[in-house]
Amino acid sequence: MIKFRNIMSEDRMAIKAILEATKHFSESDIGIAMELVDSVIKKHDLTYRFVVAENGGQVVGYGCWGEIPLTAGAYDIYWIAVDPEIQGEGVGSRMLAFMEDEIMKSQGRVILIETSSSEDYQGTRHFYEKCGYQLESRIQDYYKPGDDRCIYVKRFEPFY
Repeated sequence: MIKFRNIMSEDRMAIKAILEATKHFSESDIGIAMELVDSVIKKHDLTYRFVVAENGGQVVGYGCWGEIPLTAGAYDIYWIAVDPEIQGEGVGSRMLAFMEDEIMKSQGRVILIETSSSEDYQGTRHFYEKCGYQLESRIQDYYKPGDDRCIYVKRFEPFY
């Protein structure tokens, strides 16, 4: 049974292992992800929010999101990763729905998710589209020549 909870310090190594196992993230990507994890675990940084997916006491996924500075209710989902052993079983979509609910509780009105246009990320882009996100922007050659930055968006009714 999958349950969602807040991040704890003992989750650090499991999160890193999941990021490495997906084979989608470079060493520098994983380094940045772990800096965010550490900023919350060690410093209690409130800029970023985390959710951990747990199955039988084992961490099987995590997500990270935060409000975009200088906006009224716009949020970024920075990271979402699920153990490759259970990808396709609905954990990612349930975790994304959990993050969306938390964002709406915080009067969020729009969510942005950034990803790569490379072939390796085709499944990721399909996942976002299946979850109701629309490709809003594509910046050519952003990451490197031939690798565009794709920005997906989902909008909600404002609560103001």
